[in-house]
Amino acid sequence: MICLQGVSEQEKTRWQDTLDKYIRGEELQHRSLHSQHNQELFTMIYIRESILPRVRKVNDSAVKLNMLNKQGAIAVSLSIDDTDLCLINCLLDSGQKDTSSRLNQLRCIHEQAFHKDSTIPQPTIPKHHYRLLMGQLNLKIRLPDYEVRQYLDSYKA
Repeated sequence: MICLQGVSEQEKTRWQDTLDKYIRGEELQHRSLHSQHNQELFTMIYIRESILPRVRKVNDSAVKLNMLNKQGAIAVSLSIDDTDLCLINCLLDSGQKDTSSRLNQLRCIHEQAFHKDSTIPQPTIPKHHYRLLMGQLNLKIRLPDYEVRQYLDSYKA
């Protein structure tokens, strides 16, 4: 999955052409499965050709968080065999403070995605077996580098 923010229609086309040219090579053998572009976000999904026949139910949902700003998300739902995946590309508020507003934006994305009036029932984000969240989350760790490394080194999974 390729996630971009702030791309024009011309840049989007250039990205697609470049990726199509290089990712379709004999070694990689991937094909474009889906792409979605809204005001600020651009999401492209490529999948290995051997898996393509097993993919079904590809849908997307765009969530706009604020009419004045560019924050929002594109969520793409797909099934491979009997496994439901949700891939989320998001752009959240920036700033050094107010992490709670970004967490609230993530909550809104989860609540609003795939809730449009539709004749085809679609699973909401939490109903997917696996969810992958990417993009510009703007979540910052306010600790010195050495403390972060100590925490990571002491973490036991």
